Amino acid sequence: MDVVTEVLRGVRLDSQIWGRLELSAPWGLQMEGLKESAFYVVTEGSCVLQIETQDPRVKHLSAPRVLQPGDLVILLQGYSYRLSSLNSTEKEALPAISLMEVLEQSASNHQTTSYNHYRYGGGGDETHLVSGCFFFCNRQRCPLLSALPTVIHLTQKHIHEATGSSAEWFTSTIEFLACEATSTQLGAPVISSRLAEIMFIQVVRTYLAKLPDHEQGWLRAVVDPQIGQALALIHQHLNHSWTVEELAQRVDMSRAAFAAKFRQLVGEPPLQYITRWRMQEAATVLQQNNLSVVDVALAMGYESESAFNKAFKRCMGETPGTYRKKTTE
Repeated sequence: MDVVTEVLRGVRLDSQIWGRLELSAPWGLQMEGLKESAFYVVTEGSCVLQIETQDPRVKHLSAPRVLQPGDLVILLQGYSYRLSSLNSTEKEALPAISLMEVLEQSASNHQTTSYNHYRYGGGGDETHLVSGCFFFCNRQRCPLLSALPTVIHLTQKHIHEATGSSAEWFTSTIEFLACEATSTQLGAPVISSRLAEIMFIQVVRTYLAKLPDHEQGWLRAVVDPQIGQALALIHQHLNHSWTVEELAQRVDMSRAAFAAKFRQLVGEPPLQYITRWRMQEAATVLQQNNLSVVDVALAMGYESESAFNKAFKRCMGETPGTYRKKTTE
């Protein structure tokens, strides 16, 4: 099993569908920074997305980007942003209002054409969007989520180039989601939520398949033939007493070369990475079931509870018992 699959298995992902937006030019929607990760699928027409940030480290994100039919964009960080009609001048454009306000006003003024189906704008060329958000319960502890870029923008060209024969299924997922987002049939909210989760995994797979050359860190490590193989071994056999020598041998590298390359790509030494990931897995186990601390320690490859307690506190800032009590109350 590959390392991305192993990591995704531990991601606690939920989603909420805001609905389908039918927007007519000129229009402008504003979204203040959210804790959630928003997504938009363009099903008809075009629009402009602009991230609003003064942070010099991500200033490049503020450049306007055009979203075309079939495009999908996920905004993983909590920056404010604006969506607007294409080629609208400041004089023409309606004042940008909150997306949440549009949803609330449309519902109260009966401007919904069906369940979760909203209209807004000045009556010109139309753009249709399906929108929603993702919730990641353990985001800060997941190397994959931490490594993904702030904005993932996939065009139909990207999808077809990266996924090949499975591109049709990716597109079908998006089309099915667009349909269920406004459906009044039984179970539609659950179906649309699950489809959104499938779509997220497909987005990750597509992004990794066409990883930009400038991308470094954990994502580059995952697709590296040797370090990616080592990461897969670590995640598949987390309770194994790994040594740097054994990992290097398993991927046909010298110990020194392996240790240097692992640290360069992953950002920390192999054994430190293993310990941190073990503690993150242990935290999930402590939160989700009733295993004793001793049993959790054994499952993570520790021979004594005291050694596990010390490692857990060093990594998580508190003892396993305290962590369990705080997260399950």
